[in-house]
Amino acid sequence: MILGKRLKEARMACRYSQADLANRLSVSQSAVAHWERSKNEPNLFQLKALSGLLGVDEHWLAFGNAKKTSVKVIALLTNNELKPPMADNVQHVELPPYANSEELLEAICVTDNSSYPEYRSGDVIYVTRSTGNIHELSSAGIECYIETDDGKHYLRRLVATSDPTLWTLVGYFSEPIANQRVRFARAISWVQRNTKSRERHDN
Repeated sequence: MILGKRLKEARMACRYSQADLANRLSVSQSAVAHWERSKNEPNLFQLKALSGLLGVDEHWLAFGNAKKTSVKVIALLTNNELKPPMADNVQHVELPPYANSEELLEAICVTDNSSYPEYRSGDVIYVTRSTGNIHELSSAGIECYIETDDGKHYLRRLVATSDPTLWTLVGYFSEPIANQRVRFARAISWVQRNTKSRERHDN
């Protein structure tokens, strides 16, 4: 894989548009487009900045080499609901080569298109293994893997209520779930898109 394709793959995993990435780098959108089409390449300073913004290994971005790491699958996203994987079959997925193997992650695998257009069949959602500060995650508007007091799990954003112990869980294409007590919330780190499924769906 050439540098342009690696850059595009890492950008899409972070859910940045070309314009988003360009703004963060203070370059034009056309410059990012040219890099991804391999019409030219970023300079060394830009390469370092890109690897930092996208959370990827600089050596992998430049040359395509990285070690392989697998992470545990903790849930399946099916019918727009989170379900545990088969209890007798511990599943793992391999991190893409651009992933930061030092970050402690676990995976949620998307099995169908019920959460389209946010997620599609074959996407892998990576969540941090460490729990975050709920108030900070709410203020940042970050989508999280959440467990409520009744033991249910959701992919939602947290919205504060007038009661500091209760939260409203808001999804992109789901009805809000009000007045929930939250045991923990773990931020979504990034999403590996199933580009083959996406191409079939778009055609």
